[in-house]
Order: sequence, then C-alpha cells, then structure tokens
Amino acid sequence: MSTHAQRLHDLRADADHLQSERLGNFFAVAKFMMLGKGKLFDAIAAARQQRAHPEVIAILEKSAIIAGSTQAGTWGAELAAYTQPATAFLASLRNFGAFDSALADMRQVPMKTQITVVTVGITAASVGEGGPKTISKLTLGNSQLDPIKAIAIVVASDDLLKAAGPLATNLFAQELSNAVAVETDTRFLAEITSGVSTIPSAGTTAAAILQDIGNALGSLIINAQSRVYIAVPPGTAKLWALTLNGSGTFPALTINGGSIAGVTVVPTDALSNLMVAFDATQLAANSGTIELDISNQAAIQMDATPDSPPSASTVATSFWQNNLTGLRAERYFGVERLRAGAVSMVGSIANSPA
Repeated sequence: MSTHAQRLHDLRADADHLQSERLGNFFAVAKFMMLGKGKLFDAIAAARQQRAHPEVIAILEKSAIIAGSTQAGTWGAELAAYTQPATAFLASLRNFGAFDSALADMRQVPMKTQITVVTVGITAASVGEGGPKTISKLTLGNSQLDPIKAIAIVVASDDLLKAAGPLATNLFAQELSNAVAVETDTRFLAEITSGVSTIPSAGTTAAAILQDIGNALGSLIINAQSRVYIAVPPGTAKLWALTLNGSGTFPALTINGGSIAGVTVVPTDALSNLMVAFDATQLAANSGTIELDISNQAAIQMDATPDSPPSASTVATSFWQNNLTGLRAERYFGVERLRAGAVSMVGSIANSPA
C-alpha cells in the first residue's frame, strides 16, 4: 500500500474510531442519567464508580450547572460537548430508519425557513432560425420548514442500568436507537405522503411485485440528480428478497433491504402494509438535536397504542413501584416536499407470500 493510501486509510480508521467513541459516550450519558433517576449528582457518582469515559463524566458535570449559551466565546460554550455524542447518535440512526438513511441526499435547509416549492418547472426548447422563442411559465408555491418533534420513551429496570459490561450497554443502545428511529420514520413518512394518492397493489407474485415497484417509480418525476428510495415494512423486504431472488435477478436485494436497479430499499417498522417511494433530492430537511429527560416517578401505559384518552380500564405501570426508570428522548427535525411528484405510495402490499 502506498504512503498516501496508508495515511488515508489511517485517517478514516481514526475518524470511525472517534465516531464510535462518541456514540458510546451518548449511550453512557443516557444510561447514567437514568441510573441517577434524574438527579445529576447521583448520575455523576455512578459514572465515576463505573469508571466511565472522562468525556461522559465531563458532560454530566457540565449539565449540573444552569444552562447558558453554547455559542463560541461565551461562558457556556463548553456545554456544546454534549452535541458531539448526540450528533454521533443521530448519525448512527441511518442503520435503523428511512429518514436517516436518506438524510444525506436531502436538501439541507435551516429550520423555520421559508422554502420556495416548484410546482411547475421551466421547460427548455430549441427553435429554428427566424422562429419565435418559446416562453415557459414557472409557478412557485411558498412553504416553511417547521420543526417536528418525535418523542420516544424507553423504560429499563434498575437492575439493567446498574449492570456494567457490553451486553447491558448494547441492549440499552439497541432499544433506544430503535425507539427513536421508528418514531422519526412515523412522523417523516406521514409528513411527505400527506395528500399523495395511493396506488393499489398488484399482488405478491414476482411479476406483481415488479409491477408495484414500476408503478411507484413511474409516478415519480425525477431528473439526473435524483436519489430514489423505497421504504417498506420489514416483512415486505423479506418477501421481495425471497421472491425476486429466486433466480438471482436482484443480488443486491436482501431481507434487510439493499437496492433494486439503483433504487435503495429501506425496511422500516413505521410501515405495516404500505410502500413509499421518494426522491430524496426533492425533499428539504433538517435534523435538529435530541433532548433527554428522566423519571422514575411516572405511571405510564406500557402499550404500543395507549388509550387516548385513558379510561377506567386503562392499566398504568408505576415506575417507582416496579423499580423502573423511563428515558424520554425528544428529537427535533423537519422535512418538506419541494416538488409535486417527489413521493408516491402503493397500498395494501403483502408482508408474506400468498
């Protein structure tokens, strides 16, 4: 390996190691906040007792003072140390959800910014010598990228939080990542599909699956810069992989997603019987920060679809009574369709062979 190639390889390895370290620090901060049951000084004591990474202890210690500005040059600038692990956590979600998988291909714009949405584009034309020049009309619509708040709650037993070692940490990290990714995808997909007509599914055979994909892609208006994604339920990704790969037609497609003819297929638990295709370059987006809050005094419904509003038969679980602690993660992000034809849907798709 050449000297320059070796240096490039070493730089990438160092960057990956730093990102992994920051990601681990984020999970550690969340874990010790839960272990301290919302009391930062108890969280700091637990982190010191388990000999946590110095950056984890520093973040917890700085969080124990009154919040100030995180802008450079102010007394509170050191509080920005939390943003690096938080950013690493959000970056890791690209392995869990559709929004974060496609985020890098979306147009990044600041939150609460007025966006000009192109509804009818300009068309170029060639004219012969002496012929009249064609005039195209551009119709614009204004929209604003408003922040969306996705809330995920993770509940863990005190025994799990007290347990050190990679197994307990990995379990906690997996549950937190899944919870945030699913809620983000739920809000993201609902936002971009608002007002989009649903195309009925053709069935579960290989020909029908390809027809569904063709119909979804045919409804998109794309260009040479487009980056197209298809979000499907995990069961649908499995069905597609097993059905379409029977003859080895799409080797890049697996039960965990992959690609079909250059289109990225992303499984997400936020969908049940719906396929959503979208051109990421025609979406404006922003991934804000993530905030953590802790409680061991609450009583909540431990259900995927809690009663709203609660009734007399609603069963609530007491954190205090059952030695549980809840972590509420609030993530702020924004997304907006920039053009008509950026998103399409196919409904009533199957999750298993007929």
